[in-house]
Amino acid sequence: MLTGKAKSDFEKWYWNDWLTVSDRDYYEKDEVIQNVWKAEKLFLFPLIIEWLDSVCFYVELNRATQGLQFKWWYYTLSDYRGTHLNNHLHNIVKVDNRQQATEKAIIKSNEIYNSQ
Repeated sequence: MLTGKAKSDFEKWYWNDWLTVSDRDYYEKDEVIQNVWKAEKLFLFPLIIEWLDSVCFYVELNRATQGLQFKWWYYTLSDYRGTHLNNHLHNIVKVDNRQQATEKAIIKSNEIYNSQ
């Protein structure tokens, strides 16, 4: 899901900023980090989105409709200035649900983050 610098930065954020001090005192860091990657997507995706927010990298998911008919999901990635980091027309993801669209957006976010 996350690789390279994105993975390393996420793990630092998770350990230093997301966990409580008592969690860090009680648990071993390596065990906690290994377990977060084993977590179900339902738990992991919001954590990754929260981390992306913390580094001013924003993910917006949208549903495209024509009239009242659903057509596809797409995502827009932007920075703290609101500058789009991708062209949403190139990131149309023809998937059935928000979770699948979220995964595609995280994969693209990882790619862009690591290239900066």
